[in-house]
Amino acid sequence: MKKVFGASIITLATLFLFVGILFAMLFLAIAPNNLWIMLLAIPLTIMVNGAMLLLSPLISDLIYSWYYRVKWISPVELQAQLPELAAFITKVTTEKKFQFPRIGIIDDLNPQAFTYGSHRGNGRIIFTKGILNFLNTEEINAVIGHELGHIYNLDFIVMTIASTMLQIMYIIYEISIRVRSRGSKKGNPLALVGLVAYIFYFIGTYILLLLSRLREYMADNFSAVQTGNPESLASALVKVAYGILSVPDTGKSKNLLESTRALGLVDVKSSKGVVNYLASSSTTPEAQKSLDLTKIFPFMVFDLKSPWAFLSELNSTHPLTAKRIKNLAAAGSDQSYLNKLEDYVAQVKVDNFKLYGNFFVDLAIKYLPLFALVLSLPFIFIFHISFFLALIPFGMMQIVIIYYTYPAWGKKFSNLSEAMQDLYVSPFRGTLIADEATIIGKADAGNPLTADLQIQDEHAIVSVGVKTMFGFISNIFFALTKYKKLLGQKGNVEGHFFRSMGPYVILSKFQNNEHKVNSYPRLAAIIGAIFLMGLGVVLAVVI
Repeated sequence: MKKVFGASIITLATLFLFVGILFAMLFLAIAPNNLWIMLLAIPLTIMVNGAMLLLSPLISDLIYSWYYRVKWISPVELQAQLPELAAFITKVTTEKKFQFPRIGIIDDLNPQAFTYGSHRGNGRIIFTKGILNFLNTEEINAVIGHELGHIYNLDFIVMTIASTMLQIMYIIYEISIRVRSRGSKKGNPLALVGLVAYIFYFIGTYILLLLSRLREYMADNFSAVQTGNPESLASALVKVAYGILSVPDTGKSKNLLESTRALGLVDVKSSKGVVNYLASSSTTPEAQKSLDLTKIFPFMVFDLKSPWAFLSELNSTHPLTAKRIKNLAAAGSDQSYLNKLEDYVAQVKVDNFKLYGNFFVDLAIKYLPLFALVLSLPFIFIFHISFFLALIPFGMMQIVIIYYTYPAWGKKFSNLSEAMQDLYVSPFRGTLIADEATIIGKADAGNPLTADLQIQDEHAIVSVGVKTMFGFISNIFFALTKYKKLLGQKGNVEGHFFRSMGPYVILSKFQNNEHKVNSYPRLAAIIGAIFLMGLGVVLAVVI
């Protein structure tokens, strides 16, 4: 806990340091008569963010009440409906001396919980009925304990301050490129300030995400201490994160999951469709509450071992679930579930040469077009040819990548469960998969124009990308004319499996006795590369 808290302080201090350096550079470079721009813009940003922090709970209350039909319940009503949870919240708030939060429940079966507010005295905790349906009493308390941890740790204020620092960096960048500087024969000194500001801003976005992940670890630890049962939070995280699509999304529930991405118990981007418990034999809420969660261990190894998982986490507001469970295990628990995970991971044999060899080969091939573009520049300058002709080698390398990304032969998975247990899968090079699955909805629920689908086999739900013959236009035609006919249809699915923050399939073919859908990921990408090369030739001639 102390290490996580210390890392959180250092992370926040780094953002302040970046801003301090930029202030010093800006004062040295900017013209005195233009100082008012900075003196106005930066305090105004701070005031606006401060006002938003104070008003955002009221605004959020209105949004959640109107759009998601949140049912707000008083402590007395909570005591009557969920006495164990009410007693737990009362115990924590009394011991930690902050106000009982306002509680809201959303009538949605997707399990999610989140909190917001502006200080400890006005925290709100909202959770869906899915939390009540699929978690047992100890797990519910652990999830709410996590949200109480956010309130007690003042994460609303910490993240607002950090976000403000990031905005100030961008404002300094904008000022540096727009405001006249002191006259100098050596050039514009503000150019250097702008460059440093943009670099700090770029780095700062990842520092902000890191800070968010550290605050999640702190909230986890708070819950573990207050419940005295880290295993309950660990099992709740597994159920929510690896089963978050256990109920197919509607447009409204999809919006809820996306809008609460940074606030929620898990980042929906990193948990999307990993394991669907409702697709297993345990279909009732009662059975869900007592699932054997050790069965999920093989799916978690990727998050703990793959370098692709590490890169994916950099863009996430939450730590990967497997890492959060490891953190809970390190918190001093001697409980069986956490220890079993540690033991399981320790026994997994990893071919590091294969794992990291594939990783670096993927990275090298991914950036082949960029290398081709850079290598063509000397020829452009030596022979005085048009820069646009560099699009030809760029496009040629894109075609090479297409055949690497969508191989026509090699290893083939027979189902989604097998694919998701493979440590060596990649988000860049697909692995062939042939499975019998049912189309249960759209990947982007509520969007009538998307062609991408969701499929479900015996143990999993994943998103499926559909690449129709003529791109965007034919995608819309497919969505409007063919989707409803395919909904609920079971058939053979062929394509390429990928895994990054979550698993997904790029479809090649779906077929049963009634329907056949062809997808053309290679062809669509090749047409795009050829178009790019042709555009380069045309621009070279015309311009």
